[in-house]
Amino acid sequence: FNLREFQNAQTMVFAIEEINNRTDILPGINLGYKIYDTCGSVEKTTRASLSLINGHGENTTSGSCSKPET
Repeated sequence: FNLREFQNAQTMVFAIEEINNRTDILPGINLGYKIYDTCGSVEKTTRASLSLINGHGENTTSGSCSKPET
C-alpha cells in the first residue's frame, strides 16, 4: 500500500467532484475517472491507458499484485 499514491487519487477524486458540482466552471459537462491498481507494472499501466484512449474503458488489468513466492 502506497499512502502517497492513495492521497493523490483521493485529491483527484475530490477535485473532480468539486468541478462537477459547480455550474460556473464547465456548464453541461461532467468529468469522470477510473482508477486502476497497476501494482507499479508498466505493462499493466500501458494496457489500461490504451484501453481508455481507445474508448473501451473496461478493466483490462487482471490478476494479483502479490509477488510470486520463490
